[in-house]
Amino acid sequence: MSLGGVELCDRCFDCRVAERMGLPVLPDRPAEETLTGPDGRRHRFAYRLWRAPTGIVAEADELGCAGGEGYQASVLGSHHADPDALLARLRLRINERVAHLDLEDRPGRRPLMAGDELEGRLVWNEADGPYDVVVDGRRLSWEEFGRVLEPFEGWRFRLSFEDIERVDDEAASDADDRPPAPRRLH
Repeated sequence: MSLGGVELCDRCFDCRVAERMGLPVLPDRPAEETLTGPDGRRHRFAYRLWRAPTGIVAEADELGCAGGEGYQASVLGSHHADPDALLARLRLRINERVAHLDLEDRPGRRPLMAGDELEGRLVWNEADGPYDVVVDGRRLSWEEFGRVLEPFEGWRFRLSFEDIERVDDEAASDADDRPPAPRRLH
C-alpha cells in the first residue's frame, strides 16, 4: 500500500489511516485455511483484511495456483463495519464457491457445465490476450470455455457481471449464524 508516496505493509498502512481518521485498528488477518470440495480437491486459502478508500476489504485467495487460477473472493464493508463479521461473510462466500462445482469432469473427455448456471471470473491472458475464464478455480481459454457451453447450443443466455460484494454492516453480521459447507482441514 502507498500512503503519501511511502510503501507500507497492510498493518502499517492501517495504523496510520486509523489514527488519522479516528478509527479502530483492524485485527490481524486470520490464519490460512484448507477446504475440501465435493470432488475431493483441497484448496488452501490466505486471507487479507485491509482498508481501501471506500471501506474495509476482506479478501481470500487460493494459494499454490499458477497465473490467475484458483478461487478468489472479496467483500467490502464501510469503514465502521465489524471486521469479524466481514470475514465471516467472506468465509461463507468462499465456502459456498468451493462446495458447489459448476463444471462436471468426465474422465477422458473435456468438462461440461454441471447445470444451467455457472460462476467465474475473467483474467488477463498475457500470451494470447485478451482474457481467459476461471471457473471452479480452473483457468479455461475462450475455446475451452466455449466447449464447456456445448450442451446449450441454440439456447438463449444472459451474461451479467458483478463487482466486489458490498456488504452493509447488518448483512455482514448475519453471516456469523450460517454453517460452512465444505469440510475444513487444519
